[in-house]
Amino acid sequence: MHEAKLPELMTVKEAAEYLSVTERTVRNLANDNLIEHVRVGQKYRIVKDTLLDSLQKYYQSEKKS
Repeated sequence: MHEAKLPELMTVKEAAEYLSVTERTVRNLANDNLIEHVRVGQKYRIVKDTLLDSLQKYYQSEKKS
């Protein structure tokens, strides 16, 4: 039987530390759908594998504007 590999998830605090930003910034990025995330109850979980790619795409598109 094949088991699906689930993505590694980070808490808001872990993502904030990883990016050297505040937890509020991470929540704002998630609310604006600029980083891939899931909600578990009222908590955000950030998809680690796509975090930097999502931000890089956003900032590249902002530079072009």
